[in-house]
Amino acid sequence: MTEIILSTSKDAATFKTGISGWVDRHGHFFGNDERSARWFGATHVPCCECGEPTPKGYTMCVDCRLTCSIERYNKMDRKTWDGETPLYSDACDKYFFNDDLFDHLEDFDCTAESLRLIICEPMYLTQIGEDYFYDDLPEDDGLSKDIVSALEELNLLIKKNGPVGWMPGKYAATMPEEPNEKIRIYTEKMECD
Repeated sequence: MTEIILSTSKDAATFKTGISGWVDRHGHFFGNDERSARWFGATHVPCCECGEPTPKGYTMCVDCRLTCSIERYNKMDRKTWDGETPLYSDACDKYFFNDDLFDHLEDFDCTAESLRLIICEPMYLTQIGEDYFYDDLPEDDGLSKDIVSALEELNLLIKKNGPVGWMPGKYAATMPEEPNEKIRIYTEKMECD
């Protein structure tokens, strides 16, 4: 296991005389910048919530990050899942499409509630406006009618194309009281097992 040296430890950095400044544990000189010397000399920092050591690059330890994630999820507005829209699991950082959720619940013997499911929102390609070419055009000049027409056609095609991806939305998913056929089959199967 790697040795843990907190930024507050005397081993993270020392003050050297004769050169008058801070030197980190690797021997790098930082002058009067104690904060930087301690940062570069440390392997871990105290968690901002509980004070336990956590690797540099994180402000919170694993336990506090989990607690914070659960609290954030519990504060989300709830919405009944339609049984079709992709879901994102905040608990296992995984997206579920089609029957993936049911397979996961069966394979890992867990509940939908334990996955902290979030209803996803679609991501679309950005439509291109005339201002896209603003920096390319001479002052007080516009695009030709042909290009404006082509942009309108392109934007219609982009709109028709539908979503190009999904991202976690703003609603935590609740399972429907009257589930669709896929959900019903799955829940009946679980009751029989």
